[in-house]
Amino acid sequence: MAPYGVSETALKPVYGMAENTLATTMPSLSDAPLVDWVERERYESEGRAVPSRAEGALGWVSVGRVLFGQSLKVASASGDELPDRRVGRLLVRSPSLHSAILRGESLVPRSGEWLDTGDLGYCADGNLYVTGRARDIVIKGGRNVSPERIEELASTTSDRIGRCVAFGVHDESRETERLVVAAEVHPRLAFDSAERDRLRLAVRSELAGAGYQVDEVVLLRRGTLPRTTSGKLRRGAARSLYLAGDVRFRPESFLGQRDEDGEW
Repeated sequence: MAPYGVSETALKPVYGMAENTLATTMPSLSDAPLVDWVERERYESEGRAVPSRAEGALGWVSVGRVLFGQSLKVASASGDELPDRRVGRLLVRSPSLHSAILRGESLVPRSGEWLDTGDLGYCADGNLYVTGRARDIVIKGGRNVSPERIEELASTTSDRIGRCVAFGVHDESRETERLVVAAEVHPRLAFDSAERDRLRLAVRSELAGAGYQVDEVVLLRRGTLPRTTSGKLRRGAARSLYLAGDVRFRPESFLGQRDEDGEW
């Protein structure tokens, strides 16, 4: 929007949550968005955010600094605080933290002074970088793969691909996870199996070129992927549907249905 007069400092990525009513970190009003580029291999295999501008580096956007009165720490799985540029779970403590959660007709009190947000991230030079949800991380060949990166690459492979999600499915025989990409496509592809095969191959080739081995690409009719009431894609729900063999995740779900534009 800069060509239309919008200042580069207008965009303010922040970190907040309803449980903390609301903000936890925020950038300075005078700062433009800050991107931290890190070495992909060490980030995924060691959980370290080592600065790098080499080809294939991962870029994470700062969500600012911890606000006055708030406390935040990056912790290991055992709860120990981690140093700068180590990826861990984000824990929050503050006077505005919720005291209980309403479940059904009962209030369930919060336990402990720190809230485990379920988010992953790291700190560097006083800035926080949120890198994903702990439950969504795919463990593939000893690497922690962020599904957002997979989804970004898959969705830009072809203009025939719409929204997509990536998730892991445990493979006992290989003691790792199979990486599955589920992508929405135009329903007309249901009648062209050769084109579907080419599209699956294109997605797998694009991701392999970026260093990610995809085990399966599932093509879905538009509107199939589950969403929240606000429109966000639900990776966990999509994974559950896939594992249950839901009919919406089968090729025949395309046939005999009209899409949202009224076309076959």
